[in-house]
Amino acid sequence: MPFYGTTGPIGFGQLQDIVRDTSGLYSRWQDSVGIVVNARAQLTGPSGGLKLRSFEYYGEAGYYGHVPAFCEGLGAEPSLMVTGTAFVVDSRTVATAAHVIDGVLEEVNGGTLADLRIAFGYRFKPSGTIGLPDPKADIYRVKRVYRNTAEDWALLEVDGSLGRTSLPLATGLELGGLRVGNPLYMIGHPLGMPLKYTTGGQVFALPGGTRFHTQLDGLAGNSGSPVFSGRLDKVVGMFVSSTVTADVAKHPDHDCTWFHRVDPASGEHDEAVLINLIDRSRGSRTDVSD
Repeated sequence: MPFYGTTGPIGFGQLQDIVRDTSGLYSRWQDSVGIVVNARAQLTGPSGGLKLRSFEYYGEAGYYGHVPAFCEGLGAEPSLMVTGTAFVVDSRTVATAAHVIDGVLEEVNGGTLADLRIAFGYRFKPSGTIGLPDPKADIYRVKRVYRNTAEDWALLEVDGSLGRTSLPLATGLELGGLRVGNPLYMIGHPLGMPLKYTTGGQVFALPGGTRFHTQLDGLAGNSGSPVFSGRLDKVVGMFVSSTVTADVAKHPDHDCTWFHRVDPASGEHDEAVLINLIDRSRGSRTDVSD
């Protein structure tokens, strides 16, 4: 299936540029999708700007000793680990996966909800340079959390107004029309990289309950990403997990490593929570103390 909007194997340096966006959707929604970070681990300096962490740790001896070195170009992508994705659902609230909160807070000893930040604007510019969030306009503190750990989603209310467009959310009636094979796309921060647009996915299965299965090749860091219907151009779900146990694998044609891709023939799939289930009334509330 296509990977990050291209067909077939690609050099990872190509991921720096915004992919073909004939409908303008990526441009339209990119300011409404952010990254969840730990202020003490990933914000630095008096201005509180984002600190970039190199991708080089993947090359450390023994980290992925069972696979060869990364394919050319991958190391050019900076990474903020451990992170997740979040997206705007109303004027003061973003949605993300519940497990993202725990993972982000574990970045430092004694991490608390007061350390959570939502940052927007971390993406490659058309020039190829990396855009970083403006500490005064793009980074937000969290003041209240609604969390449903059983279904793996959370709503984070920020301190003040986001001033960003809420993503269009599918209604329950529209979700009732979701069918196997429907096209999907996703926007997020895989492995804490600058914002990525993943297209070419589809609904793989509708097992009932709170989730549906997809083929979006999601990675760590994609948790919390909005999953859009290519038919409706509305958010139908939120990426939360994958049955793929490793984010990287040997390239099928070259002696190097690239991102693992979902293989439905082997029973692999990604999972997304249905968007209409993410509601304050169904979550446990926690107010955040400074």
